[in-house]
Amino acid sequence: MRSSGSGSSYAAPKQNGYHGGITPQEVLVPLAVFTRSGGPELQGYAETPPGLPAWWEAAPAVAAPVRPPRKATTTKARPGRQQAELGFSGGKRASIPALLASPLFAVQREQAQRGYPGDDKTTAVLQAFADKGDTMTVLALANHLNLPASRVQGMLSTLRRVLNVDGTEVLEVEVQSGTVRVHWETLRLQFGLDAEGQS
Repeated sequence: MRSSGSGSSYAAPKQNGYHGGITPQEVLVPLAVFTRSGGPELQGYAETPPGLPAWWEAAPAVAAPVRPPRKATTTKARPGRQQAELGFSGGKRASIPALLASPLFAVQREQAQRGYPGDDKTTAVLQAFADKGDTMTVLALANHLNLPASRVQGMLSTLRRVLNVDGTEVLEVEVQSGTVRVHWETLRLQFGLDAEGQS
């Protein structure tokens, strides 16, 4: 308390560097070891997948364009085509085994033999897109597969060579946004997959 001619006033004492405690984050120093993709493994170290929740890097939802209502027509849709389209739209998962059994896929896989992640990993990647939506970021896919993002990027690079026949993009990767997209209808047409009867 300080006194003056007009009365008394209060002033807080100096803290002199008072801290109030310390947290583990303030005493621990993060350490990361970076290696080249495909390089030799380091003894005593293991790859660590990204520690972000799946929603953190989820691809932004794109609103569907509003279309004006169509006038009713008397022309009948072809039953076979309609059945095929409906069957494929609901059978993305069922198209994966058909893709792996496709003769064209076997040729593409043989040409990209070096670095090919294997049928199990290819199935896991395509199933992720079938379940989570046709578009994901690389980090969201890495979280879903529980793999490091660098390893997933290498897998996607090889899968693009296998799936994108003659430059037709079945698996599209946007480098700037880190977004990956699967075009299922192009996949079906490119590899001659039968859409009927899938569920």
